[in-house]
Amino acid sequence: MYETLMKLGSYRVDYLNVRSRGTTGAFAFTVCGEPLNDAGYNASVKRILYTGLSLIQQTLGPDNLVAVYLDVDALDNPHRPAYSQMKKDLRAGMFRRVFDLRASDLMNIPALAREIDRLYREVGGFDLLTFEGGAFKPVLLRGSSALA
Repeated sequence: MYETLMKLGSYRVDYLNVRSRGTTGAFAFTVCGEPLNDAGYNASVKRILYTGLSLIQQTLGPDNLVAVYLDVDALDNPHRPAYSQMKKDLRAGMFRRVFDLRASDLMNIPALAREIDRLYREVGGFDLLTFEGGAFKPVLLRGSSALA
């Protein structure tokens, strides 16, 4: 894991809880961050990962976590390998909920917001969750009925 956090463009996908895949409770956790400099190690990516896993343990429960997707790359890069795999797995029906501590940041990047909205319509909807104000909250997508 440590090596993954040290290199721009590195990624990791971990699959968990095979029995929960495709169930209504199934969800994925996505993490993205950039190395701070050529020296490498990005403490913020590690903090996002550990914070998210702690929140999952305390609130959602780990039993329905089916995958963790971690990219060390620019958030606005739509070709991040783990992010691309997450989209494939979402299309395959492994889960319909995606938790990302930076989901609001994702939606503030116009190209990514459009891509996520297209994906929402393509798969027939999914929940994009973030954690704000002490609670998990859905991020409204333009493709959803709330914004249509």
